[in-house]
Formats: sequence, structure tokens, C-alpha cells
Amino acid sequence: MSTLRRIDYLLIIIGVILVYGLGLFLPILNSDPAFNAAVALRMYQSGDYVSLVDQFTPYLDKPHLSFWLAAASFEVFGVSAWAYRVPSLLVSILGIYATYSLGKEAYNKETGWLSAVVLATIQAQILANHDVRMDALLTGFVAIGAWQLFEYLKYGRVSSLLWGAVMAGLAFNVKGMVGVGVLGIAFLVEVLHQRAWLRLFSGALVGAVLAFVITISPVLWAFYIQFDQHPEQVIAGRTGVSGVRFILWDQNFERMAGGRFGQAGANDPFLFFHTLLWAALPWPLLIYAGWITRFFRFRRVRAQEWFTGGGALACMVLFSFSSFKLPHYLNILFPLMAVWVAGWVVDARQTGRTGRLRFIIWAQHIVPALMVVAALVLSLWVFRQGTGLIHIVLIALGGVGLAFYLYTIKEALRRALVFSALGALYVNAILNGLIYPELDTYQAGNQMAKVIKQKGIPADQVYFAEGSPLFYDLELGIERIIPYVTPEQAQEHLLRHTTLWLVVAPEQIQEYTQAGARVVSQECFSDFHITRLTGQFLYPATRAGTLGNYCLVELRR
Repeated sequence: MSTLRRIDYLLIIIGVILVYGLGLFLPILNSDPAFNAAVALRMYQSGDYVSLVDQFTPYLDKPHLSFWLAAASFEVFGVSAWAYRVPSLLVSILGIYATYSLGKEAYNKETGWLSAVVLATIQAQILANHDVRMDALLTGFVAIGAWQLFEYLKYGRVSSLLWGAVMAGLAFNVKGMVGVGVLGIAFLVEVLHQRAWLRLFSGALVGAVLAFVITISPVLWAFYIQFDQHPEQVIAGRTGVSGVRFILWDQNFERMAGGRFGQAGANDPFLFFHTLLWAALPWPLLIYAGWITRFFRFRRVRAQEWFTGGGALACMVLFSFSSFKLPHYLNILFPLMAVWVAGWVVDARQTGRTGRLRFIIWAQHIVPALMVVAALVLSLWVFRQGTGLIHIVLIALGGVGLAFYLYTIKEALRRALVFSALGALYVNAILNGLIYPELDTYQAGNQMAKVIKQKGIPADQVYFAEGSPLFYDLELGIERIIPYVTPEQAQEHLLRHTTLWLVVAPEQIQEYTQAGARVVSQECFSDFHITRLTGQFLYPATRAGTLGNYCLVELRR
């Protein structure tokens, strides 16, 4: 009897479609997603797909592929938040399939299916497909590359090695050498585990290196054109900066050392290990249990693989030495962790390990239950939402899922796994359907964009006040890279045109009126950095004190 049944997979697939579909059409978050979308918007509008530009200055950090794909999506679907997300979602789907394939090759078909379920329902994986940075693309390419490299180790198939190299190249084109490093570490860990030294000295590796170089050459060429041919550009206070050297070498060591990227997480060597406890919900306890129970079997050649769990663990340890650490750096490891967890669970069922099964059953009831409670508290108390159509739909779906769980599933392990997967999806249906739309009301940029569209305000008359924060979400919403304007420049504009619409903090408005402008109308909006939620913001009684305030002001001469 398999761990899960066809009806379980069908319900999980329906849940995945619902949750990821809701996430596709959420307003964009004014952080990295809106920034990336603005860079792609400039590409799309200018037709210059070589240069990376942040507002009006050269941008040297990430490679081009994610921006190219977003700009291409704008070409096909028009400029919108959902069009920006489409490439990442499509690659994520391929990554889930690749995770299934990797699980099947490393263990069996049953493990493959469960691996896909685990990856598709991991909290940070769901988040990455609406809070779209580079991670969904990177995770997908790494998943495909890991599948192909494992097949090469298993069968010696040259075509698999070449495809693995191409996927490593695409991962490089998204975020630099980190994806290449993850695949290389997982590969080396399994070579060590199997003592398959001949795989390291195969002549096919020459072809793999060539395939990798060909794949990354468009990005290297674009960096060369933009930066190496223009050494006069000032990048982080320096001239003579080589874009090719940066992406091949400097980027990795600048992040490891902190450098111009800052020291985020530098004082917490265990950041990734405790971040995993929420990022991998509802499965983190099983990931840790798998590492602990298998650790002493590493040197047994006939023991289960260490490509996935060993590769992921080695990467986490290596990442922990970096002086610049962010939680979403874990995402790239989730395909490996998903296979690791699935293989550990299926092995427990097949071998009848009573203690392990009891732990899985208890953990995978308690953790999803706590997740559901937390989501309900957010909706009913933190944001005190009333009852609308989507509430009714979610209540109905929750009732159907609970009835299915209580009355049709008899096996304890199957119950626990179904409850985990559907519980995680239900929580994210609440988040994507209720919580994130509510949080968007605290994003001033998105709210301004709605007003500008409703009033038919010409986008080319909208400007940022000097010193105002950048609202990249506003730029995407009105499809314009918005310049800054000083009070004097605003007055010059009003001499040529009748109206200027200014994004400005209330306390700055006087600077523009003193320069000669006249306020005709203004509408102000609350603002909060919703990707960095705090207890004060979440507590209704103290929320008002955490909010910024920015206005859309109509000026005339």
C-alpha cells in the first residue's frame, strides 16, 4: 500500500493550483520584487536588453536572466504584477516535476510523488512564487540540474551530465555562482558517499564545462558591454569595475565578507538552521530528524543516497560562514530537502520503523495545526476582517478538507501527510486570499497607482519629491520610471505644463509651495514595509504608530 493515494494527490494538486493561482494575481510587494520588475520595465520600454539600470544609474549585482524573462513576459502579456510572476511560476512547475523525477531515481516512484508534494507545499516555496525575487527561478533550475546530475551518477549518461551543466549555467544566469556551487557540492558529496571517483575524471566533463560556458556567455557578454567597455562608470564609489570579473568572482566573496552588501545576519551563525523551522513548514522537524537518524550511515556505500540531504546540509554549513545572510537563501536547497524527507518517510513505512512512524504522525499533526491557528489569528484578530465571499469559500473548502480527513482516511501515516499538505495549502489560501490583500492597503505605492489609474492622471506628470523613498510598486503600476524633482525643478516644470503630481511626505509639501507651486488636491496613504512585519505593526492597538505617511499631491503654478 502506497503512502498516499490518487485521491490525496488529486486534492493536493487542486489545492496547489488554487494557492499558487491566488498568489499569481496579488499586488506586488514594494521590496525586491518591485525593484526587479522596475529594472525589467526599463528594459521593456527602452528595448535595451544589455544594460541593467536601477532608476537612472548602472546596476551591478545580479545577472540578467530574471530581468530578461520578466521583460519578455511584459512583451507578451503587458505590464502587470502577474505578468512579472509568470516566468518564475512556470520554472517552479518544472522544478516540482524535476523533484519528482529526482526522488524517483534516488529511491522509487512513491518517493518521487511525495517529494513533489513536499516541495510544492513548503512555506517559503509558496511565498517565493508571489514574493518573486530570484529564488523561484533559481530553485527550479537547480532542481532540474540536480535530477540530471544524479542520473549521470547513477547511469553514467553523458546527455544527463550535459543537461546538468546547462541547468547550472541557467542558475548562474539568475543569481551568479551560488546555484553552480549547490549543484557541485551535492555532486561531490554523493561521489564521496559512493566512492565513484571515476565520475570525476570522465572525458564527458570537458563537454559539460563547454556546455556551461556556452550557456553563461550571453550574460558575460552583456556585463562586458555595459561595464568592461565603460570603465568610467562609478560603481559603489569606484571606477574601472569589470562586470565579467564581478559576476565570476567578486560577487561571491563580497557577499561572504559582507562588503558593500552589508552585514545582515553576520552575528548569527545559526541563522539558516533556525530559519528552516519556519521556512520549511510544515516539514522542518522531519528534515532534521532525517539528518540525525541517517548521519551515522554516511560511509555505508549501500545506504540510501546522500546527494540530497548531504548536499543540502553541506551547503547550509557553508552558507553559515557568510557575513551576509538572508532567509530566502535557503530556497535553493528545498528540492534536495524535499527528496530527503520523502525518502526518509517512505523508508520508515516500508521497513515498519515504529518509533520513526510515531514521530512523523505526531509532528505532522501538531505543526500544521499550529499553522492553521496562526493563520486564523492573523485574519480574525490581527486584521479583524469581516465575512465576505472569499471567507465563505475558504470556510467551505476547510470544511470539505476536514470531512475528507476525518471520514475517509484510516491509515495514521497517510492521515498525517495529507493533513500536513492540505493544512499548509489551506493556510496559504488564507494568506494569499485574505492576509496579503489586507497588507497591501499599507503599501502606499500600490494605493497611489490605483488612484492615478482611476483618475486618469497622465503617468508622465508624476514625480518623486526630493528625498522621498522609491516606490517601485508605483512605477510598475503606472508603467513609468519616475524621476525625482527638486522644488526648483518642479517650478520649472509648471512653467511648461499646467500640472505636476508629486509623491511626497506631508512635511515636505511646504518646500514646494514656498518655491511657488500651489496645492490643488492631495490624497495621503499609510505605508509600512510589509516584508518586515513587527509585533507592533501586527498588534492592532499599536499599529498606527508604526506607519509612515505619503501623499499624492496635485501642484499647479
